[in-house]
Amino acid sequence: MLEDPVSCVERPAHSPEDQAKAAEASCPTKLAALGFVDSLALSDAARAAVVVAERTLRVTCPECGRNVPFYCTRCMWTPLPLPPPLSLGVRVHIIRHKKEPASKSSAVLLPKLVAEGDLALHEWSNGSSSRLAEAVQQPGTWLLYPRDDAVDAASVDWSTVSQIVLIDSQWSKASAVGSDPCIAALPAMRLTNGPRTCFWRVATRRLDGVEGLLSTAECVRHTLGVRAAALRLGK
Repeated sequence: MLEDPVSCVERPAHSPEDQAKAAEASCPTKLAALGFVDSLALSDAARAAVVVAERTLRVTCPECGRNVPFYCTRCMWTPLPLPPPLSLGVRVHIIRHKKEPASKSSAVLLPKLVAEGDLALHEWSNGSSSRLAEAVQQPGTWLLYPRDDAVDAASVDWSTVSQIVLIDSQWSKASAVGSDPCIAALPAMRLTNGPRTCFWRVATRRLDGVEGLLSTAECVRHTLGVRAAALRLGK
């Protein structure tokens, strides 16, 4: 398993500053993630949140009292200054498998970062098909999932796309969600020639570097990037 940056930052040190330095020196995954963040063109508010996150090790959630890194996945609370909500330009539905722990998901905090109504999280279970169908079976809805019949996202006519559906789960459970009748009926697209993941919960070294191995939040970002590029070209 790749070393968890949370465990990395809990090594003995003389001060929080020493502890942070030790974490950066001993956690390649954290260095990679911070390097990725540094490469982004962020707003001043978003950059301020990054600075706080780099200095904050763990905080106590005032709602449930848990000691958590960066944000509480149970209460959706964070001490970090959040940037203004981002308008996505298209509605995004994220279907999370019921057994997918919120603590391992990159998607649970996304509703706090985007404009109201632009993103919805749904929990999937064997009996949720009829409930999901009302949300996702709308004209112009596409599934982002590497099915055999999935087309390159760059070749999609984005002027006709109104909604994007993503599956948030481990690969071993994703096929169960994808085979749900209301989801399987959707046309599918895939990301090609995508970058390697910078999400710090990479599953194993064996999978590190596999094409398409991205967190759900990264999939949202890269898909919207493909959409923006296609619309600029008039596709």
